[in-house]
Amino acid sequence: MALVRGPIGGYFAGEAQKALARASLTIETGGPNMVYRIAMGVRHSDQNWKRDLDTPIEPNRPEIDGVRGSFRVPLRDEDDKRLAAP
Repeated sequence: MALVRGPIGGYFAGEAQKALARASLTIETGGPNMVYRIAMGVRHSDQNWKRDLDTPIEPNRPEIDGVRGSFRVPLRDEDDKRLAAP
């Protein structure tokens, strides 16, 4: 038995030579809240930099979602409900 968290656990479970049983520890299953938001922030005076960071995200969303999917990153919505894999 091993406990590995997040994308690293999903990736290695998917790459294992023998099938591994995976279990998600979520609030729904009585597990701890292990949901963390990822964000970027810049100083209010750095709006040009903010635009430079934001601009490539939306047009590249399919590729970003593909990478997250390949690492089996579980996705949650704003209400902490599980989203379907991309």
